[in-house]
Amino acid sequence: MSSFFDSARVLLLALLVISRAVAASAASPLAGRENDLRWAQPPRAIAAGVRLETAGIEASAGATIEELLKANGIQPGNDAFALVYELNPDLETLRPLPRNVRLVLPRVEGGTRESLVTIALDRRLKAELEREIAALPDLKSINGPADADLREIYDFLKYLRTIVANGILPVSRETLEQIKAEAALLRRILEKPADLANEQAKITAIRNDFEVRRSAFAESRGPEPPTRWLDARVVVRTLRDGKELPNLQIYYVPEALFGQKEAVVGQFRQLSSPAQEFLPEANYRLWAGQPDNPAPLSNAKPVEVRYRAGREPIPVDLTIRSSP
Repeated sequence: MSSFFDSARVLLLALLVISRAVAASAASPLAGRENDLRWAQPPRAIAAGVRLETAGIEASAGATIEELLKANGIQPGNDAFALVYELNPDLETLRPLPRNVRLVLPRVEGGTRESLVTIALDRRLKAELEREIAALPDLKSINGPADADLREIYDFLKYLRTIVANGILPVSRETLEQIKAEAALLRRILEKPADLANEQAKITAIRNDFEVRRSAFAESRGPEPPTRWLDARVVVRTLRDGKELPNLQIYYVPEALFGQKEAVVGQFRQLSSPAQEFLPEANYRLWAGQPDNPAPLSNAKPVEVRYRAGREPIPVDLTIRSSP
């Protein structure tokens, strides 16, 4: 049997996995999420009872996303656009809106409507990410073979802080969670500068991942409203002896975090086989396990997730090596 199954880092993953409550909240990106709502004009706290729900709609010819959001009581903005993209995984652009396609949009319900409502998504998560970045040591204090990689990493994080702080682009919650975990790993590495040479592979993996993410942000820029962040549909089959094996959970983690205690392990929202999920552009490890048990039953396959024109899926086959 492959040494993969005997490795300590797999046991570490199984023990330290944080599954992001994906399975519990799969019904809606709103579930279990902290969304800050305020009246837009003048800016102030919303009244008691006002809440955010979702509603399906088929856009009429010529309708704009701004008009549809306002009709639902929401002030257009990049966080509102981000929520629309999360509610509609197949939606690549908000202008023009697709014809004859039913969209799921956020809508304000309850209370007395005093004005449009502004949405601030994931304020706590963004604050935690900011603290992780701020806790990194000054780059000038670090000397060693990883200097070039670290400069690129720090440049990306500076760029990201500007995007997040100023709401320049919509960013998915999953991307923020992954980058926060990678920043935490980097901070742990840099706390022991004497071991920096031994951690070069991890630093390079973080650099490579941030390079992919920076390119994805750059591709998302454009006329308002911005296009969707770059992601791709990943379709996974679980196979044994060439036959598909059903009812297995697909787990994934960014390559830089594989086997690390900072890892936040994601899981597909449907069981195999096949199982599919939209993942933001990054380098990942994917494997199969039992539902709610990330102990691997397959190889942990490296997968480069990149956007494909026409939303063409990325096929992945995982070989089941032990009896589930």
